[in-house]
Amino acid sequence: MLSRRHALSSAILLALASPAGLPVAMAQPAAGGMLEEIVVSAQRRQQVLIDVPISMSVIGEDALDKTRARTLEGMQQLVPNFSFEKVQGYNNIAIRGVGGGGRNIGFETRAGVYIDGVYIGQPQALGVPLFDVQRVEVLRGPQGHLFGRNTVSGAVNIVTRPPGDEFAGYVMAGAGNGGLYELQASASGPLGERVGGKLGASWESRDGFTRNLFDGSDLDGIDRASLRGQLSFMPTDALTIDLHADYANIEQDLIVTGEPLTDFFDTPADGIPRSPRVVNNNTPSFEDVTLWGASLTVDYQFDNGLGLTSISAWRDTDQERQNDSDYSPADILWVNYQERFRQFSEELRLASPDDGAVRWLAGIYYLDETAKSNRRAVIGQDMDTVVPVPGGARFPVGPAFGLVAGSVNPAIGQIDTRSWALFASLDYDLTERLTLNVGLRYTDEKKDLYYDLDGSLSGGFRIAVVRDFTDERKDSAFTPSLGLQYALTDAVNLYAKYSTGFKSGGWNLDFLNVGQAAAGFAFEDETVKAWELGIKSDLGIVSFEAAVFTADYKDHQVFQSVQLPSGTSVFALTNAARARARGVELSVLARPADRLTLAANLGLVDAKYRAFPDGGGPGVDLDGNRLQSAPRTTGSLSVDYSLDFAPGELALYGEFSYRASSFQQPQNQPLDRLESRNQVNARATWYPADGNWSVSLWGNNLFDRDAFIRRGRDFLGNQWAKYNDPRTYGVELRYDF
Repeated sequence: MLSRRHALSSAILLALASPAGLPVAMAQPAAGGMLEEIVVSAQRRQQVLIDVPISMSVIGEDALDKTRARTLEGMQQLVPNFSFEKVQGYNNIAIRGVGGGGRNIGFETRAGVYIDGVYIGQPQALGVPLFDVQRVEVLRGPQGHLFGRNTVSGAVNIVTRPPGDEFAGYVMAGAGNGGLYELQASASGPLGERVGGKLGASWESRDGFTRNLFDGSDLDGIDRASLRGQLSFMPTDALTIDLHADYANIEQDLIVTGEPLTDFFDTPADGIPRSPRVVNNNTPSFEDVTLWGASLTVDYQFDNGLGLTSISAWRDTDQERQNDSDYSPADILWVNYQERFRQFSEELRLASPDDGAVRWLAGIYYLDETAKSNRRAVIGQDMDTVVPVPGGARFPVGPAFGLVAGSVNPAIGQIDTRSWALFASLDYDLTERLTLNVGLRYTDEKKDLYYDLDGSLSGGFRIAVVRDFTDERKDSAFTPSLGLQYALTDAVNLYAKYSTGFKSGGWNLDFLNVGQAAAGFAFEDETVKAWELGIKSDLGIVSFEAAVFTADYKDHQVFQSVQLPSGTSVFALTNAARARARGVELSVLARPADRLTLAANLGLVDAKYRAFPDGGGPGVDLDGNRLQSAPRTTGSLSVDYSLDFAPGELALYGEFSYRASSFQQPQNQPLDRLESRNQVNARATWYPADGNWSVSLWGNNLFDRDAFIRRGRDFLGNQWAKYNDPRTYGVELRYDF
């Protein structure tokens, strides 16, 4: 492994020397078909990828562009055992078959997402645009000792592009079907002798693919704008100060859940639209998200080689969403959600030099977050509308359920979280080829709750009344890790790892019914213990990574829709006793010829509940059922080839991805099943010989395959489903300077 550390220095120098500040992970392959080494920061220090004892995928700027991954959702086909789905309309990341979180502010995510070292893990923020990003690192398995809370399944580390040493930038304009228009621009370079800067902006607008018969509008359109900037100061050779700032506004006229498949209480109805991507809703449906953040990173290198890093960060997330809950042209029931997160965090760490036989890192972390939620379930004006009721009869909805037109049922909540942690890691070279890896973290977390739910006007829907309820909980955890690395050769590393993780408990702050409120709506913390064996290799023209793993979860937190005997549904949040995920991952990157690059990824996972008594209701155990959002197989193949063309160069890219079937609810019922699906994307880019510009033609879902990407049952017993995007295509024109 000593040779790899020497290679790291060369790799970093190569990255700095590459055109327009191109990072090593995205640098053009070397002449003669050799692959460049990839440098990552997954362990809070710069390392060559094959020296990191973690199963991980690195998606660089070039790959993000070729697959048109404008968000984390768009890049999931490139990463094995990684899913980005909307569960009950909320963003959900699942790694190795384990995900969840986000339906309400009391239920946090299991996969932590970070941008430039700052936690942005709320589900409402996971649609952050991947614009002006250098790379995205997906770390699979618990990352408790360095990343901490809410990383029991893994972590996603987004690294933005830093300012370059020379003035450079680009402008891109694009257009496509479905009314797609987009613009991007970025510029960076020196602003003074010891000052560098970068500023970028992007805008994307697209019409929707779902037709609303009620008013003829198109739904699922998007209007997304973002800004990102950085100032970098180096007052002395030892001191670097980086100021990051970003802003994004994402507006979507979307169906929050999906399109109806049945009428109330699973009743077939001829009036329900049957064609894909067609609805008939009277209430405007939308989701508006505003994200902004700023961080100050200070690095100081002492004369003895020690490095001190401070990251002070502020994040703000606002979301408003609205949905037609009766899926009909009648005004019966609609909901409006408003949620806001305010966050301050501070991380201070001290790291040893990278060139010794003992390398260590230690630090302290603090998080202060306030989450607020204001939800309203509104009874509409059309109370004379005849609807089906349990038993097969049909009655006017108002008298049938005791509803008063125009009444509002509000749910207001606030959770204040204070969390701090001490952490450390140690790499000790026992021999020239054998290294011991040790990680430690202690986390202490306190949450204070205020909740007010007034369902007094909900009639037969039986929403509870919980007035001015307060509570608090304290959770603490010790999450160690232990591993061994062995350098089989200078180009092949083996590793074995034991890791742990922790996710604190909380409350189910949803529209609880009377029974749920009476039984209590708190849930307990969740822990995980995982084991992993892996191999990583970089043989010059081919690199590969393989891992086998198993992870055991205790008190696994489960959010699910539960159908009641009345025909309505409630959203339950409980602890399953035990769950397990085990599987295999394999990634191969090859450059058999100077202009040809091949890539293949495969993920296999078996994620099940080992013990979930009464998970499907009293006396209905779900032991042995599959976890939500856990396809047994994920995989992709891609080909990247360039050739001389008229005069200039033509770069061709093709990609095939596959996802096996999965379930979106733990009951594993047919109505929760997402069938297997595959997709083919392609891109062709021409670079003229005498210019700094290029033109690209692209197409996604080229064979126009329809597939459900989410489905389920709502509060009124309706079955619903959401289709994927149809075939999309377009053109991009780019100028680099």
